[in-house]
Amino acid sequence: MAVGIVVGAFEDEAIEPDVHRSMTLQLTHARRTLRTNLLGQLREGSSFEAGVSVYPSLDTPALLPTEEELKKILEFQVKDADAGKNTPLEIGVSPIYARQDVTASFNDLFARPFGIIGNTGSGKSYSVASLLQTAINMEEGAATWTQMESTHPVFCEKLATK
Repeated sequence: MAVGIVVGAFEDEAIEPDVHRSMTLQLTHARRTLRTNLLGQLREGSSFEAGVSVYPSLDTPALLPTEEELKKILEFQVKDADAGKNTPLEIGVSPIYARQDVTASFNDLFARPFGIIGNTGSGKSYSVASLLQTAINMEEGAATWTQMESTHPVFCEKLATK
């Protein structure tokens, strides 16, 4: 099943003359259409995978996720092959699904550049500070700061002794 985010919605409308030859607005076929950006896919018995290998056909109905599917989408699950090498990092709580925690792969999040975009006062600095504090204070697979030759801080594995 493809997983996407709704980026637009519209309804088809038609203008046709009525019996008195005046123009009226009529919904001839009430058809609501959603525009989505596909993010990934859920396969039976596995966790959420980014990217889509099989695209849905045209006019495929959109379905809301079940609680179980939502958990698979929003919570990072460490694969058996990555056990001990990766850990979930708590991002926060979904603003749309208020009861659902959101976690991400520690390695995927900090292994490459990422952007946090928003209006003035929307919490960008708070979000970055919160992510870094959460990463540093993690007990299992915790990270510590170290300075490399450059001036950019880099995460390294937790040292055996603090």
